[in-house]
Amino acid sequence: MPSFVSLDAATRDGPGRALDRGDLLLHHTLQVVITGFTPSPYVWLEGSLDGEHWFPMGDVTVNGPMDASDGPVVTGTCTGPFPVRYVRANMKVSHPGGRVTVTATIASTS
Repeated sequence: MPSFVSLDAATRDGPGRALDRGDLLLHHTLQVVITGFTPSPYVWLEGSLDGEHWFPMGDVTVNGPMDASDGPVVTGTCTGPFPVRYVRANMKVSHPGGRVTVTATIASTS
């Protein structure tokens, strides 16, 4: 099953695009690319059976302040087995005054 971008250069708190995987898939990987300045962005991978009720399956946190000169930070998490049909990324920036851009890509397999 191909990967997809849930958060595409996101700069605000909230969920990204959800994808209906068409069937229950068990294993999910979240790759997060973070650029800009912020004290600590928090991105989590969410799953759902019905596309309406979401629960967390894993998360990524960058500890400590980041500076634009640090370049992009790439991090990720793998979860499973979580049998879900729908997946999405969700993000919270701990300091609203920060300037951060987050791209979150999700891949899922059976």
